Amino acid sequence: MEYYYQEQLPESGRFLLEVDEAFHAVKTRRRKVGDHIHLTNGKGAVAEVKLTQADARKCEVEMLHYTIEKPFEPLFKLAVSPLKQEARFEWLIEKAVEMGVSDIIPLQCERTEKVHLKFPRLERLMIAAMKQSLKAFLPRLHPVTSFKTLSAGFDQQHFLAHCLPSPKTLLLPSNIHSGATLLIGPEGDFSETEIETALKLGVQAISLGEARLRTETAALVALGQAHHAYQIKNRND
Repeated sequence: MEYYYQEQLPESGRFLLEVDEAFHAVKTRRRKVGDHIHLTNGKGAVAEVKLTQADARKCEVEMLHYTIEKPFEPLFKLAVSPLKQEARFEWLIEKAVEMGVSDIIPLQCERTEKVHLKFPRLERLMIAAMKQSLKAFLPRLHPVTSFKTLSAGFDQQHFLAHCLPSPKTLLLPSNIHSGATLLIGPEGDFSETEIETALKLGVQAISLGEARLRTETAALVALGQAHHAYQIKNRND
């Protein structure tokens, strides 16, 4: 099974696939009249439809079955510094969507290098990753947000990974909850001032292990550890 993206997804009747998805279905996947495919609007709706007209420019489908899925659990917010090399950041975004996040926040820190994110391209990559991983919820991609702005909402469900030799906790079942925010800094780490500010506001400093990790690796390790801890927590509850 595979998903196609239909931002405006009616609950019944006949309608046209969006142009890009029509081309993909008919030209790339060789779908034909009578074939059944699955659509999602990225907001929880999943539909099974039948092709009634198979044209790459005008692909009509008929609704067969419409459902609303429960949100994927757990969902974490990932606040991560953009990278100078766009390909590395794009790869991170794809993998984060596959693993399951609710929000992706490009985080402008003191040591973040100047970058110009191509948001339309990032959104397309996120949609593709959502479809490929058969998820019905498209994460929210935030505009670039400064550390200072984000810090206004800091609490104990924010976890900050840093490299300074100071006390840190692990992401354990006892302290992780769905909806938590994982903070990952730039190459060169968060500044001492940023770390101090976060800790004063209740953020928990976390360790991702003894290895020194690049930003994109640290983000995925943090997500993996958070998911694992949450699964253990649910089994024990």
